[in-house]
Amino acid sequence: MLTLAIGIGGGLGVGLANYLAEAVATAVCVWLEQQGSIHRFIPGTAPFAEHPPSNVLAVGLPYIPLYYAISLGWTAFGQRAALDFNPLSIWSFVTVAMLCHDAWFFTLHTLFHKIRRLYKHIHSMHHQLGASCSALGNAYADAVDVGLCFVGFHAALYVYLYHQPTWNPLAVVALIVVEVMTNIVGHCGYQLPYWLHLLVTGGVGILPNTANSKTHYIHHLQPQYNRALYFIHWDYVSGTYRNSVKALK
Repeated sequence: MLTLAIGIGGGLGVGLANYLAEAVATAVCVWLEQQGSIHRFIPGTAPFAEHPPSNVLAVGLPYIPLYYAISLGWTAFGQRAALDFNPLSIWSFVTVAMLCHDAWFFTLHTLFHKIRRLYKHIHSMHHQLGASCSALGNAYADAVDVGLCFVGFHAALYVYLYHQPTWNPLAVVALIVVEVMTNIVGHCGYQLPYWLHLLVTGGVGILPNTANSKTHYIHHLQPQYNRALYFIHWDYVSGTYRNSVKALK
């Protein structure tokens, strides 16, 4: 019963934390826009505002099985946790993990757009955002979509870490935070200055092949382009990368 409670609490806790991050990011974007520091890519488009419970459940429900599995194996897994405060070590782990996750996401995301049934029943909900993309729309998606694209990768990462001699909890937490913030950046709908992009991506944004807020916004305007999430190299190789479209000119 305890492991089940941890699974449910952990999953819903992730969903709630993600929603709070989206809400804070939305408030910050609105404030910065009022200060004249940032602007919408398409002026006059109202940012998407979604009812909170659906955000929490879309993210939280798919994570329940993963947290349940982690709680079952925690006795052995927890004993191998080794805190390492070395920022370079943490940054390296986050960067490599995001590179792997980006390949995972690009593959599944492309299939969602290529196979009509998958798009219709799983992914089309997320594309209702269109030009109204906002931080609160980040998790406006089917729970199956979130489960396959995000929980699936994190489950694979857990299996990998479970079989390592040690693992660094700080690096894992940093990965989750940076991924959430990078996803929010990709859906905010605002042109962000480089320094802010670099800050919210935990320094990963310093890499030349990193996607920015415009990259994924273009995908929501024209879904045949920019199907990766964190980086641009897969789209570049596949011929689906675009740095601009007519709607932004």
